[in-house]
Amino acid sequence: MKHRFTLLIIVMAAFALIVASPGCGKKSKSSRSSSSSGGGGTGNGTGSGTGTGTGTGTGGGGTYRAGTDKWHVDFEEAALQEALQKQGMSSDSAGELKSRTIAHLERIYSGLAVSFSTEPYSGGSAPPPSQQMHATQLGPKPYNVMAIRGGGSGPAGLAMLDMTGNNGNAENNSGSMMGVYILVLAQWNFGGDVDFFAENLASTAAHEIGHSLGMDHNPESGFIMSSTVTGGTGGQLAFHSRDIEYMQNTLPGPGRD
Repeated sequence: MKHRFTLLIIVMAAFALIVASPGCGKKSKSSRSSSSSGGGGTGNGTGSGTGTGTGTGTGGGGTYRAGTDKWHVDFEEAALQEALQKQGMSSDSAGELKSRTIAHLERIYSGLAVSFSTEPYSGGSAPPPSQQMHATQLGPKPYNVMAIRGGGSGPAGLAMLDMTGNNGNAENNSGSMMGVYILVLAQWNFGGDVDFFAENLASTAAHEIGHSLGMDHNPESGFIMSSTVTGGTGGQLAFHSRDIEYMQNTLPGPGRD
């Protein structure tokens, strides 16, 4: 099928927090953008408290694996339905879009110690929304969160950048700002193809998760961690070999079960 899409330059952003936790760096970083439409900034703060997870984390929405960094991909249902409507897709496609997004994330991160689910990690703890904490402070079952939310202008996503140097933090990329903005992606025309939508959504989520694993923007174009992406080309992207080597050395992070 030939896909038509609006040619957009989508900006990816990282949001750096200073976190007072073991092994954490003390320097803040500004998010970077190669486009005037970019967004981002710097932040300072310390994470405290925990969020208790419920649910099994298994089934068509992915399965958490032992010995991995665990990521709850948390879809905002209202935004998901609006995105499907903008694409002329049936509301009944929501479940398929979720499962295919997880499948594409697993493909992108294939061979690495990270796992994904659309359900919270049962019995686990995540930092509060829009905060990061050292994983060892969260108890024996820490997990991360990446929200799939609304948006509509500006960058395609915003995530916290792990600056520990060893993927020591767990991040909760949700709340009022953090996450992947599905309505930005819905500006493209995916031609009614749910899988095409899902692979571009997964590519954007993989980029933002990459920041929270400790990777900054790649100055070269054509990779998952590149700062800008041409609309509709996410399925063609992969991690640079340097990023793969980094993840092989830092996944799973300390304190993961």
